[in-house]
Amino acid sequence: MSDNKILASTARVVDVVMDEAHPFFKNYGDIGAIRYRLLDSSGKESDLRSLDIAYPIDRNICSFPLTGEVVQLFIGPKAQDVVDIADTPKVYYGSSIAIWNHPHYNAHPDPGLKEGDPNPGPGFVERGDIYPLLPFMGDTIIEGRHGQSIRMTGARGNQQFLVNDENNGKPLTIIRNGQEAQSESEALGSALGSAVGLSYLDADGYTPKVEDVNKDLTSIYLTSDHTIPLIPASDEKGSFLNFGPLDTDLYRGAQAIIQSGRIVLNARDESILLASKEHISLSSNDTHIDASERVVIDAPKIFLGTTAYKLRKAPRREGPNEDLQQPAVLGGVAEQILLDILEALKELIGAMSNPLDPDVWIPGVILAAESVKALVEGTETRVVTELKSKKVFIE
Repeated sequence: MSDNKILASTARVVDVVMDEAHPFFKNYGDIGAIRYRLLDSSGKESDLRSLDIAYPIDRNICSFPLTGEVVQLFIGPKAQDVVDIADTPKVYYGSSIAIWNHPHYNAHPDPGLKEGDPNPGPGFVERGDIYPLLPFMGDTIIEGRHGQSIRMTGARGNQQFLVNDENNGKPLTIIRNGQEAQSESEALGSALGSAVGLSYLDADGYTPKVEDVNKDLTSIYLTSDHTIPLIPASDEKGSFLNFGPLDTDLYRGAQAIIQSGRIVLNARDESILLASKEHISLSSNDTHIDASERVVIDAPKIFLGTTAYKLRKAPRREGPNEDLQQPAVLGGVAEQILLDILEALKELIGAMSNPLDPDVWIPGVILAAESVKALVEGTETRVVTELKSKKVFIE
């Protein structure tokens, strides 16, 4: 086939080499190679060896075509080890032509062959429930074939609910992996359809939609001056006593939101550092903190329980007045005080337990009482000044 005929022509993809298992695989330079037939040529597509070969024109950002899709062909130089010989031409292909204006599958079977429905290739299931994103003016959008997308946007649009007159033109980036999950009945239908060889083609997959932070499977929102209507999985914020940060669906500004069914942060070699100017909020049904060596919590004041926090500005006890705050007891100091009291009691009991000689017994009891009295007075001072924590308060 002449180079002039190939130049800027379109061809139907008949076969794609994707891995070592392909019968036409010779080396890793064959990955992405296609067998094609020009749209304006005649002949059968079943004899693959008789078809010409083209290679991807770009391997930095690549999207290999599926069988039945149409690509544009280009002529370029062939890779060569010797640089002092003339260039040898080679056929390359670009991205699939969006015949159906859809990111999922843009098949264009040959109507003259009448050889059945197009087969996109091994492992690929054609679906009708993958919808394209609705673009807005000035958007840069990258869409995968299975509901993945990256949208760089910022302009106001009729269905762009995140942009209004106040933040029009402000950057907003949305990374999404997986569109809105199917309902239980739809999932059952899909499973049954897959079992009998159906391809979910009865769904409305051609009406463009926009992202939904609460329904898409996994999302990352990078905002600059936007409010994202995220519904939190847990809204437990009682410890803030209504003085905490704004709700997730009310805050407006620069923020990063990660939403998914499960989020894992794993620092394999070193640390995870969380820092915030104002608040760090943990909210869940159960909150656990585990450590193999130690857990350290430090602050000028630490409150355990909302009642303790509510009295954080209450006055401390002075003399016999009631102490509204409830400081935690220092275990080491309490232990020493109790041991001192027990030792004094032992001394007093020992002095009182031998009344045979009153002349000796009475002075001994008096002496022991004086000693215990001094100890009790010193212990009272320690209870008031040393027993309670100055930074940990409880209910």
